Amino acid sequence: MPRHARLLIIAIAALFVAATAHAGQVRVNATGGALKFQPPSVTCNIGDKVIWVGTGSSHSVTSGDTATATSNGHFGFGSGAGGLLTGKACAWAATTVRRELYYCMPHWPSMNGVVDVVASGAANVSDFRIVQVLFNDAGGLNKIEIANLGAAGDLGLYRLKIAGVALQTLDIGSSHTISVPGNGHVVLHFNAIGADSATALYFPSVNLPATGSAALYVPSNFGSSTLLTATDLIIDYVQWGAGGQENEATGVSAGFWAAGAAVTNVAAAHSIQFCGGPGQYGVGQWSEIGSPTFPSNGTCSTPAIRSTWGRIKTMYH
Repeated sequence: MPRHARLLIIAIAALFVAATAHAGQVRVNATGGALKFQPPSVTCNIGDKVIWVGTGSSHSVTSGDTATATSNGHFGFGSGAGGLLTGKACAWAATTVRRELYYCMPHWPSMNGVVDVVASGAANVSDFRIVQVLFNDAGGLNKIEIANLGAAGDLGLYRLKIAGVALQTLDIGSSHTISVPGNGHVVLHFNAIGADSATALYFPSVNLPATGSAALYVPSNFGSSTLLTATDLIIDYVQWGAGGQENEATGVSAGFWAAGAAVTNVAAAHSIQFCGGPGQYGVGQWSEIGSPTFPSNGTCSTPAIRSTWGRIKTMYH
């Protein structure tokens, strides 16, 4: 294949990756004293993730017949004394329109719930996204901004994997709760010390590489459901400097990025910012920002490059 044709294919993939993907999130707390799933009924879209977080006692999340406590094998997390404990979380990705009933094995018949999966349009679904990255601050005070592009949600126990850095869990003490309203922002401060809050988290022993990546995952710290290669757990991805960074393959498989694509040639102290909206992903949605502010105002002062087919053909003819 001629070189210009290969470049054309790469450019098209980078610009048009996952234009209308769903990767929202709905959280359900498995409570202690009340022995309930709260809320007991949720609705999500195909592609969204349902997250269960243990807030007390020991629970299971088992799909099946809630009248007879018979599992259908669609999903199952925990059982008995070794089950879903406080601070433990699990997640399931909705793939088809369906009604999924589930229950807690130790606390059946009083503790059960339901997930209704619809094709689109579900309300009360959060959508946490990486929206700005400052990776080359002169003083090393780099930042990542996460915004909620959907309905009010909870960022507690979400996970961030930065290239070359140990997995970071987004959390505040033992509460495991970071409430973020719709259009709300949380700024992660690296190589800095401060008091964690619902809008700012500090990681004094972590910094961002000059060439690297960041991958955002839903909470999942129970049993074998923690793999960073799982495409049903990742919800956003960005890489800068060069392609082929850590977890690129997972981001590509999930439809959030194009292989080999990266935001490049960013000047010192400039940030990169996501300029798209819900359901939009890929390098073509990112732009360099000369005077970054955190949190951002949700818009880009320099629009992302919106290439047309004609422009791509001219560039790579």
